[in-house]
Amino acid sequence: MKGIFLSLLMQGFLKACGLRRRVNYLQEEVSMQKQRFLLLTLALGLSHMAWLPSSSAAQAEPGLEWIHRKAGDGRLFGIAWSGSLFVAVGQRIVLTSPDGLSWKPCKEVKSGNLDAATWGKDQFVVVGGNPDSGVPVILTSPDGVTWTQRSVPGSYALSDIAWSGNRFVAVGSGTVLTSLDGVAWSKQSIPIDSGFQGVTWGGSQFVTVGGNPDSGAPMILTSPDGVTWTQRSAPGSYALSDVAWSGDRFVAVGRDTIITSSDAVTWSEQKTTVDGELIAVTWGGSQFVAVGRTQDPSVQIVTIPLILTSSDGFMWSRKKPPTDGSLWEIVWSGTRFVAVGQIRSKRYYDVLIVTSP
Repeated sequence: MKGIFLSLLMQGFLKACGLRRRVNYLQEEVSMQKQRFLLLTLALGLSHMAWLPSSSAAQAEPGLEWIHRKAGDGRLFGIAWSGSLFVAVGQRIVLTSPDGLSWKPCKEVKSGNLDAATWGKDQFVVVGGNPDSGVPVILTSPDGVTWTQRSVPGSYALSDIAWSGNRFVAVGSGTVLTSLDGVAWSKQSIPIDSGFQGVTWGGSQFVTVGGNPDSGAPMILTSPDGVTWTQRSAPGSYALSDVAWSGDRFVAVGRDTIITSSDAVTWSEQKTTVDGELIAVTWGGSQFVAVGRTQDPSVQIVTIPLILTSSDGFMWSRKKPPTDGSLWEIVWSGTRFVAVGQIRSKRYYDVLIVTSP
């Protein structure tokens, strides 16, 4: 009996030990499963977080870093913001975007080279010229999709357009046109025959800039109403391509040139070490941003974008472009800068759009 009892006791002990080992094994398995689960959850979480912008990227200061947005082939020369839609225009091309990041082509527009755009009186107004005849072209659209060509006086292509709140002013080679509604246009007399490239509204006056067609010297005209114009003395040796107003200062730019003025009458040239062509400038709430192009020192046939920023128009900082190419225009939406231009491709040109942020 004792032997049987000891045998049974031993079997019970072994079973208990086996059960205990099984329980321990199961506990270890559960623990390992928990660890695997936690590691998997952590990995998935990190993977998911990799797709989210970091707080520094999400709050990146506009104008600091620039991103290349691809949008097909073509050349873009102008861009405007309506408050809810970007419209970019160029060589027989119109693109639209709600955010400046993704772009959609408008296939209806085939009229000439479109050089500039603005938003005013509840419509986009786009100006340019026929590449064959050189005659001016003006299109209007309430939504960036449906466009109407308007009758335009004059014989020369238009380069830029501005809206004051009650009047449009469009400028070109020896040409200033005005309109109250974007539909009917009138040609205005000007004191000089100049190739005007840029125009802006400065709170109480229009300012247009350009260059003498013979000497290339800079030219500036001002007008309180777009009808009566006065020539102003401009420093520097090169033609001016664009002008912007910050609320208390004008900045005009050109090749190797930045000039400033508080009243558009007296102008001062600012020193810059940048060797290149500044083509457009805008004010973005807290800073000026000027864009253009320069030569790549390593490959002279390649142009690279110029991007300069300044809080006051005097001291400028050069920013790194995300790609090569040329930038022709820039606009500020209130939260984002969008600059447009062209980048050379194997076939011809690709659209160049860069944004910040």
